[in-house]
Amino acid sequence: MKKFTLTSFKKSSRSLMTVLSVLFFLFAANNLFAQVNPPAPPAPKPATNNCTPEVAAPCPAGSFSANFQNGSYFSGNNGNHNGAGAVWRYTNVANIGGQQINATVKIDTIYNTSLSIFDNDNAVDQNNNTNPGWFAPSIAPNSSLGSTSRRGYVQFTFTFFKDGVGDNYTDSAKLLGINYTHYDIDGTSGTGWSLRETGLVESVPQLLSVAANANTELVAYNYTIGTKSWKGFAASTTTRDGTTSCSEVSASFKYNSVNNPVSSISVRMGYEYARTSGTSGGYGSTARLYASKFGCFNFPQEIPLPVKLLSFSGSNQNKTSLLNWQVADEVNFDHYDIERSSNGYDFSKIGTQQALGTASGTRTYQYSDDLSSTTGNIFYYRLNMVDIDGKSRYSNVIMIRMDQKTINGISIVPNPVSNGMATVRLSASNTGTVELRVIDLTGKVILRQQNKVYEGNNSISLNNLSRLMPGIYTLQLIDGESMTNSKFSLLK
Repeated sequence: MKKFTLTSFKKSSRSLMTVLSVLFFLFAANNLFAQVNPPAPPAPKPATNNCTPEVAAPCPAGSFSANFQNGSYFSGNNGNHNGAGAVWRYTNVANIGGQQINATVKIDTIYNTSLSIFDNDNAVDQNNNTNPGWFAPSIAPNSSLGSTSRRGYVQFTFTFFKDGVGDNYTDSAKLLGINYTHYDIDGTSGTGWSLRETGLVESVPQLLSVAANANTELVAYNYTIGTKSWKGFAASTTTRDGTTSCSEVSASFKYNSVNNPVSSISVRMGYEYARTSGTSGGYGSTARLYASKFGCFNFPQEIPLPVKLLSFSGSNQNKTSLLNWQVADEVNFDHYDIERSSNGYDFSKIGTQQALGTASGTRTYQYSDDLSSTTGNIFYYRLNMVDIDGKSRYSNVIMIRMDQKTINGISIVPNPVSNGMATVRLSASNTGTVELRVIDLTGKVILRQQNKVYEGNNSISLNNLSRLMPGIYTLQLIDGESMTNSKFSLLK
């Protein structure tokens, strides 16, 4: 046995401390890198100088709109209320079914910027109208922009709470149908330089779509640093008036939270300064006004989301999930990311399927996921469909069980449905209760009913279809352990 001495103990301690120091440095460097140094966005589009008004409308039932007005500093950075770590509170930003909703906004990170005004309730838009309910910070470079290219941003996290007795900022509110709009993503330029604003959101599992107007001046701007991904847009180099809501410089971020409500979202408002020639002159350090809101609207001519998904299904074959999907109009389209989850909420990418080419016809894809070395009995899958410009959309979520399904052979007849009358047919392996849901194209559950089923073949009347508008819907059946989807058309 090796003799253990005080000297050897000191050497071991020094070695251990060295290893720990290196690990700490790597950890700190990784965390620092995860917060800063975003890559440059793609080249800007030419400015159109058009101003197409947004199409605003009251949010449908189940959606969420908010009024961010009269915020007050609460905690986190007492020396600088506009510094990193500061938390601001907003009371009564919304009322949902009689429940008051409060909110906090935390300044997560300030990189190469300074926040001169946290939220300007008096900011005016292109028509000289104030919109006090918008969140409108003023953000400036933290040093004069001259001969060196530079990027910066402020990262905010919005968190929602139920108003209650005592502290009204402890009971988080799980919200459905969140829509976030970033307005006034514009820029400016001079001799040998340009400055472009950027607006992004964290790409969380609930993020359904990232969209812009068909005649947009924006370019898709997506990146991943560390463990987080960000999706959004970068501007052209032309300045707009005030906190403009022109559709050409606005972006829409919609969250599909039917199965996983959202209590907070994180966003980044920043800039890209590019020195293109020469060394004299530059932008300086003037603050720029940003604007955003939570609410519902549609672009007059929204860019079509990538590819049309006709079907997405899967099956279990000897510890392997076999996924199948069929698409149409695969034009200017790049690839499919296949994502898997064990709980239906937290997804991770397991593979990529490149598009077979640009075509207007239909194409069929198949992907095999070997689960022989993976523990668990139930797995969830979805597709992230990405076009050549980086815009993306998620498919519906399907669930695959490794053991025998309780429900088999679901169908709806007739299909298409007419006169609001339809029957669901299915085969059950045992007696139990199922829930039927009708889901529209936005992922919103608009009808639901529960029925008892018996071992063998069952027929269930689907109620209240006459209330719905004509269109394409998804019938979803849940038996407590599995979930089955089937699309159907509804006619007048």
